[in-house]
Amino acid sequence: MEEAFGNNGRSLPVTPPRQEITQTVNGKDPNLTYYIYVRDSMGNISSEKEVPALTLNEGVITFTQVQWDSTKHQGTTTISTSSNGKLEYAIVQGELKNGLFVESSRKPSPSDYKDINNGDITDSCNHNSVIYANLYTWVGEVGGEKRVLATGLFRISDTEKPTVNIYTSENNKTTNSISFSVESRDDQSGMRDVDKPKYEIYYKEEGSNREEHIPPITGSGDNGHADCKITGLIPETNYEIRVVAKDRAGNIAGNDGDGGVKVVISTSRKRGSVEFR
Repeated sequence: MEEAFGNNGRSLPVTPPRQEITQTVNGKDPNLTYYIYVRDSMGNISSEKEVPALTLNEGVITFTQVQWDSTKHQGTTTISTSSNGKLEYAIVQGELKNGLFVESSRKPSPSDYKDINNGDITDSCNHNSVIYANLYTWVGEVGGEKRVLATGLFRISDTEKPTVNIYTSENNKTTNSISFSVESRDDQSGMRDVDKPKYEIYYKEEGSNREEHIPPITGSGDNGHADCKITGLIPETNYEIRVVAKDRAGNIAGNDGDGGVKVVISTSRKRGSVEFR
């Protein structure tokens, strides 16, 4: 502060012209309350002024149930809000590892976001993709500060089990072998190794606790068709066959607790055997 001298020689304070300074502080937590003060070049500190917290969720963002494309094996959702503001979203796609989609550790950057109209459908996503959405508005004139009013997060998730069918025929069994075919379908994330789904085959005598297995077989074509033959069996015996197949979300076909799709097939009688009634 400058000084001036009056007629009596005393110094009088001179108030400098008022100066307005605009300062933007970024990178702060919008849910916290901050206090600001000013320190001049002489070390004088002004009184504090409270800056109220900018509390998120001043609006609500909603997502609809996933809609799957059975051909592309990808899902979409609709983003909407009943609040005033604009919507934007970013997708971090699920990553395919060892035939399964896993959630990426990557987070979206500001450049990943793009605007979306209220009630519009997102771009297609793999299973385990994460959609980040913001409801925002602009504060001030054109080129002002972007203010996020609400955030939303949605995961594209396939919880549906694939379908596996086992086809048998009386003509495809002998006294010591059984033959069958397997087909599969998944209308959500798709079968694991989509073009060549793999089937794990287990078998045991019906009622037994000892289960055997054969090397996995690989299907082909649109329905994942594969033929299988198990040999070295006992004549006139029922065998429980269990087929394990997964989709790219890790869902296993079959009833809960069964660990796959099961069917019972019996071997033929030995020739010349006689049945007494």
